[in-house]
Amino acid sequence: MGSSLDFFAGHEDYSSLLSRIDALGLHLLPLRLGLPISDIEKRPLCNLSLVTLDETHPYGTPPVILSGARDPMMDFVRPIYRAPYLVLGQIMWNDDNPEQAALTKPAYKEISKWVKSNWSKLPNGPFYIGPEAKHLYEHGAELVNILPDANATFTKVYY
Repeated sequence: MGSSLDFFAGHEDYSSLLSRIDALGLHLLPLRLGLPISDIEKRPLCNLSLVTLDETHPYGTPPVILSGARDPMMDFVRPIYRAPYLVLGQIMWNDDNPEQAALTKPAYKEISKWVKSNWSKLPNGPFYIGPEAKHLYEHGAELVNILPDANATFTKVYY
């Protein structure tokens, strides 16, 4: 069985998290070759990978899909802050492929340990919140699962 880490982050919190991820030697990679990952609001889901893009083993027809099925990587839903919304982020460690899971588990544990040591746990749920996000929340920011827009329905994940 895999595991996940759920959290809310402001811009500074996210920057600190990315620094920790970088210090662990992880790379942000798209889900598919050719997809940009720079626009966090359009594509919040990406991979946290122990290998670079050039070292991956894409699959599919044509071979463009990247995943932990063939390479040591975890799913990463990047947290977003767009006033007044703090959007849930998540890192998912999957153990479906035991060989890849053994490689990614230490990094997942290190990230979890860092978040749990540096951020606060919200009461009544499995959610962590970074210091900036906590301040924003205490001053009226809403915690949501996705950004509200004309094409989606948003759900509050914490009240």
